[in-house]
Amino acid sequence: MRSIRVILVIVLVLYWVTMFVLTHMPPRNLPGVGMNDKVQHFLGYGALGTLLYLTIWAFWPEFRFAWLVVIVVAMCYGAADEITQTLVGRTCDFYDWLADVGGSVLAAATLTTFRWAKWKRTIARQRDAWKAREEVRARLAGEGA
Repeated sequence: MRSIRVILVIVLVLYWVTMFVLTHMPPRNLPGVGMNDKVQHFLGYGALGTLLYLTIWAFWPEFRFAWLVVIVVAMCYGAADEITQTLVGRTCDFYDWLADVGGSVLAAATLTTFRWAKWKRTIARQRDAWKAREEVRARLAGEGA
């Protein structure tokens, strides 16, 4: 588990730094991607939200508010990112920020749903195992009488 945590942190940091560099390049230096600007924001922050959520989950598996951390971080970082882009001649766009938040909300909701379903399966397996143990105990108690 330790190696997964280390890998997640490294990937998260590298992705976030790359994202920062790309979003703070002057417009004339930006590589063309052939994709709508809002879709880029949505996907970029969706990936950031996914990496952040997985990293939180790997370090604190019992923490139930990873979704909230992801959304708040995306809202704050997205706003700071949009505001500081003006320093390099780019525009600060409210709709870009909305796309940022939307991508992170989708990532957080998807992973929270997956995590909840995984938890429900685990609880069901534990309940089934408990019932099986009780049945064996009852049979053994019936044979011993």
